[in-house]
Amino acid sequence: MYILHLYIREKHRKLGLGKLAIQTLDKQYLDKGFLTSELLVSGSNYLGLKFWLSVGFNKLLYVEAPEENGRTETGMATFDDREKDRL
Repeated sequence: MYILHLYIREKHRKLGLGKLAIQTLDKQYLDKGFLTSELLVSGSNYLGLKFWLSVGFNKLLYVEAPEENGRTETGMATFDDREKDRL
């Protein structure tokens, strides 16, 4: 699965739409046998980090060293353990 951007307008946030979208994709990909998903999120994107943590992305794979005065990128992955949760 590759999601380039996931954005929910402020007026539609806190309604569970983002979580529902990820749960739906998660189920579709688990049904096809994919057990791992990865994403890249900026370490300075607090709302994005909070969202991805809330839907289960909780294993930090790496933190990319920023260029001087650049943005820090944070990689996170999960779904490794989700198969057992489905049973």
